[in-house]
Amino acid sequence: MKRTPKWKTVQRWKTSGQALILIIITFFGLLFFLGLMIDLGQIFLAKGYLRRAADAASLAAAGQFRQNRDITDMTNAADEVARMNGVAPTSITVQTCDSMGGTDAVLCPLPGDMPKKLVRVTIVMDYPLTFLTLLNLYSVQLTETSVSEAASMDVVLVIDTSESMTFDAPFGGGPIGADPRDASYCNDHYADAGACEPFKHVKTAALSFANQILDKDPAKEEDRLAIVTFANGWQPPPLGTQVVPMTASGWTNDYAVAANAINDPATGLKVYDPGWPCPWGLHEGDVVPDPIPLGPCRYYGDDGTYWNLACPWCTDLDNASGHHDGDLAGISAFTTTDIGGALRLAGSQFAVDKRPDALWVVVLLTDGQANATFATYWDTGDIGNTNIYPSWVDPSLYDKLTANLPLGFCPDADWVGPSDNPNRRYCQDGDVTTRHGVHNALYDADDFARDQGDFVSCPASGTMPACHGTKGQGAIIFTIGLGNEILAPDDEAPPNQKPYGGSLLRYLAAVGDDGNSATDPCSTEPDYTKNCGNYFWAQHGTDLAKVFEAIYSRIFTRLTQ
Repeated sequence: MKRTPKWKTVQRWKTSGQALILIIITFFGLLFFLGLMIDLGQIFLAKGYLRRAADAASLAAAGQFRQNRDITDMTNAADEVARMNGVAPTSITVQTCDSMGGTDAVLCPLPGDMPKKLVRVTIVMDYPLTFLTLLNLYSVQLTETSVSEAASMDVVLVIDTSESMTFDAPFGGGPIGADPRDASYCNDHYADAGACEPFKHVKTAALSFANQILDKDPAKEEDRLAIVTFANGWQPPPLGTQVVPMTASGWTNDYAVAANAINDPATGLKVYDPGWPCPWGLHEGDVVPDPIPLGPCRYYGDDGTYWNLACPWCTDLDNASGHHDGDLAGISAFTTTDIGGALRLAGSQFAVDKRPDALWVVVLLTDGQANATFATYWDTGDIGNTNIYPSWVDPSLYDKLTANLPLGFCPDADWVGPSDNPNRRYCQDGDVTTRHGVHNALYDADDFARDQGDFVSCPASGTMPACHGTKGQGAIIFTIGLGNEILAPDDEAPPNQKPYGGSLLRYLAAVGDDGNSATDPCSTEPDYTKNCGNYFWAQHGTDLAKVFEAIYSRIFTRLTQ
């Protein structure tokens, strides 16, 4: 038998031993790299979780940009949200422009720009390692930074200043020339006990609301406020519907400026006053203009008691020719609740110094029903100047407006008088269920106001079916109905009968909730004294503070969603 030489046996044994050593070394090398990859993979996963947690935490911190919230509140909110996302921070830092001394290039605005609600959150965490502990590496420090911006707010406060804003005061409650219901008296004495009710409470609530919106020093305030008042739809400001000229643009981020515009005794908000007494029931000192101007006058009884506004010639005047011929056309010269015109100005305000990233909000307060609109061109005495028509009016309608709607959009011969129908009102067709287009002879102030609500809140695309092709601003609308006149019914027979004012306000609140009037949060609530969706009702002026507080809370909810 042939034998293998001994030296070959020894050589085979030496080769096998070297291979085993190499295999062992390779195994440990592979094990080390496998452990390293596992730890690195876990680190990358943890980094992703940390990034998401930092983003969520910065959003939560930005959501605390509201009244009386500071860095501590923001940090607590950020820490809570980070832990909810599965991250236990070793440290968490929240920074704003203010906390950085106004010098941070990322968080602070450029000179001349408005501040923004920017928050930077930095989270540091120690992440434990697994395999690398064999090399005495027990943890690694991970850091993630996120910057978020809370939406700034552009809020338009729309306030009814019609003469009915004094009607909670006692009737005949004062001597001649000092009746608390008389706008000419209460505008200068609104602080007197019992005078100018509920308007003085409207002003008080408006001041508080403005302070909630503009709660910072103007140099640091990110939000803006504009104010629109409405009464007469065809006279020039301040009697007519207007954007209150607080600044050249109408916007302010300075509470002192807003407070002055609301409450200054000389230049602040006032109830509509035509400025002269009717030529009957005069008392000493009254002066009647000559010639008598178009529109209402203050009506006093023989004993000097203030009754209301009156306009006896409004139903017997052809304004186009200036002759009294009994055509009913002038009735709209008397009406003083131009809700539609106010909404048009409010929606248009968002295009002034436009801030597309801001949350656009309109808050409308009224104690009555829409019964007035914008004027047409010849109401101003400038016959033939069609530029005085609002830009949205179709020129093909000019002849119709001149023939039938002398002071805005009022149905033909719309006034039939209380004896014929006690519910019929000025510039209203008596039916809030049926909505008419602008080409229809029954197009009234209520239809006009609904169209302007669409203009404020419908999407800019104009594709929403319920918006009837209107390209809107996409703003939010909150509505506040004040007093019992909001609940007065239209002319329809039950069960179709609806409150004229309340129905309009609920429509505006529905389209103002999500840009779609077909999705109405109030659709299942038959009681118009109940708050629902973006619709609120208050019995008295003293209830308004709570309503405005609730609306501010709802606005904040919009900011954080």
